[in-house]
Amino acid sequence: MKDSAGLFEVRLTDKVEIRAVTTFASADVATKVKGLLDALLISGADAIKAMGGTPTITQDDKRVTITVSIPLPDLSKLPM
Repeated sequence: MKDSAGLFEVRLTDKVEIRAVTTFASADVATKVKGLLDALLISGADAIKAMGGTPTITQDDKRVTITVSIPLPDLSKLPM
């Protein structure tokens, strides 16, 4: 599922992957925003990792991408 601008995407396979992409006016602004997001991610990273997930934040010039990937449980092993 993607939003109309293609900036937010959710994929559902054997995991849930959420990706948000934002482009800023300059690389300097993107660098500052990425630094802030890195600091915020530290507080949530433990919870994401406890669920077996991987959080990442990357920067490519003016574009900052946040990706969180969390594996889904094997539903066949749940009691019915």
